[in-house]
Amino acid sequence: MSNRFWLSPVTCVVLTLVAVPVSAGAQPPSGGVPDMSGFADVTGDFTTHFGRPGTVGVDFVTADGVGCSFGIADPAYGQPGPSPGVSCSGSLPGIATIPLDLGSPLQGACDWGHAQAESGTPGHVSHYKNPAYDKFGCSAAGDTKVLGVGQKVTNGVVTCGVADGDVTVCVTGSHGFVLKPSGSFGF
Repeated sequence: MSNRFWLSPVTCVVLTLVAVPVSAGAQPPSGGVPDMSGFADVTGDFTTHFGRPGTVGVDFVTADGVGCSFGIADPAYGQPGPSPGVSCSGSLPGIATIPLDLGSPLQGACDWGHAQAESGTPGHVSHYKNPAYDKFGCSAAGDTKVLGVGQKVTNGVVTCGVADGDVTVCVTGSHGFVLKPSGSFGF
């Protein structure tokens, strides 16, 4: 799995994680993946430059504090197409159902999670303790725009949306992840 994907300041802290992958033939558990076809596409409101020309992407947080980002094509800089990867991090809903990654070099008081998916590789969700957020009461600080319930952002390959009940879903190809209070999972 490639670790090349666009990251916002919210997700940069997770680059050194050891992920807990889902098996290659993994299917979403019962309850499945929310249907985002009726969600309002608000991609234009969330498109941003990640600090330098040619690094265009989508960056958002959810009302429950999950921070997500993915790259998109920027024709002005001759990029051939959108990035197939997406990642989210923060105090993910349902993270307690994921075994703690004790091999992570980051060990603090805050339960933290990282979810990542790329088209062609099953998504995964990892759980670790992040000392960087201990001083903030285990909450990510920032002013990133909130993606609301019933809204989605897309780049043609990746689609992320927020459903009722603090559910965040990101899909790229036939893979992705669902972050929800009853248990987050990759597929």
